Amino acid sequence: MLRKLKEYVIPATVEEAWQEYSVGKALLISGGLAVGLREDSSTEKIVDLRGCSLHSVDAEDEYLAVGATVTLNQLLETEISKRVAGGLLREVLWCTGSYQIRNMATLAGSVGQWYGWSDIIPALLALGAKLRIYNGEYSVIDLPTFRSMRLKPIITHVLLPLDPSLVGTFVKIQRTSFDIATVNAAFVAKFEDGKIYDARIAVGARPGPAQLVDLSHFNGKMLAEVVDSLVGTAVKSITFGSNDAASAWYRQRLVSAHLKRSLSSLVNGGESSKIPELKYTEAPFKAKPARYEGYVEFELNGKPVKYPLKPYQSLLDLLRENGHSEVKKGCDTANCGSCTVLVDGRAIYSCKFFAFAVNGRSVTTVKGVGDWLNPSSVQKILHEANAVQCGFCAPGLVMAATDVLSRYRIEKQEDLQSLLKGNLCRCTGYIQQDIALMETASEL
Repeated sequence: MLRKLKEYVIPATVEEAWQEYSVGKALLISGGLAVGLREDSSTEKIVDLRGCSLHSVDAEDEYLAVGATVTLNQLLETEISKRVAGGLLREVLWCTGSYQIRNMATLAGSVGQWYGWSDIIPALLALGAKLRIYNGEYSVIDLPTFRSMRLKPIITHVLLPLDPSLVGTFVKIQRTSFDIATVNAAFVAKFEDGKIYDARIAVGARPGPAQLVDLSHFNGKMLAEVVDSLVGTAVKSITFGSNDAASAWYRQRLVSAHLKRSLSSLVNGGESSKIPELKYTEAPFKAKPARYEGYVEFELNGKPVKYPLKPYQSLLDLLRENGHSEVKKGCDTANCGSCTVLVDGRAIYSCKFFAFAVNGRSVTTVKGVGDWLNPSSVQKILHEANAVQCGFCAPGLVMAATDVLSRYRIEKQEDLQSLLKGNLCRCTGYIQQDIALMETASEL
């Protein structure tokens, strides 16, 4: 928590954001998840970019320009994202975090934080992504240049190549479906008539910052013939480390085995998309420009409210302090899902969502979707199937399922489990929940 925080600003333009950011001890946020998890005693101001016009995904010549405030799920839901390295981008986004995390995190925020365990960073490095930045003037730089800059600029867009000859694959090895990677790796290359050009492999969660290996000396080789030597060269060029999750020796062998398997699949045409079909998409929401003045105004369960708050306060704490105990406080670390609410119809973890960020927006808790007399279809089926158990995790599960089931055409239980993996149960497990919700999915 940022206990020294005094100011929270949502500027209307990038230029205004830079003026705010370049004065004082300030942090930029585009999604806010990582900053919400942060503990420090120096930050005095947050500059939230969600009021700026950085919420679009556009094709620009040979690049896909992804606005800084576009969330991972919003990007995943765009049709044009399928064109990035033969679907590599969508593959990475789908396996990153939980559904709620993807509704909060952004590409720009991932680059800004540059966590060593990130799934996004290895993919962007392998893709050769570029950044459009502003630090008093606009320019385009590559990721290593951004990494070396002492005063970080504002990232306005992440630029992803749209070269139709690019193919890629991504591997992530983790202990559980919602755990961070024990190790991950991304491969990208131009693929023409079975031959590869400008191949790159980036490995993350080593532990330490992701490392990139240039494999252009394999130019013109048939991929089917050089899988072993390609992976062997890359793995020998990477320095692996040990921690409680795995040893360096084990990480090296995991990457080697999984990359070989994935590249062999790529040679044979790869696999069809594992992502369920969307029922509908929505335009990204542009937040209302504002400055913290000791209170926040928003719509809660269909009614306008105005609450006093501290600038560092989470949405969870704000709601509970004002009588909304239906929003449960579980882990308080964006892991269990008990605090899930909807912001503008999107399921998020309220424990790590800044309360002031909902200024002018719409928030829905479980009381807003139904009650005992008029339950929603999700609430009704969970009750009838006796799937609520002790009830502590139920409000968060209802909110996540309400969003997921209305947005996706879910035909397989494994898809439902993947979309709801960000909601943990304290009692007996998930069998009754899954069975009940699959029945609801078929009816909606």
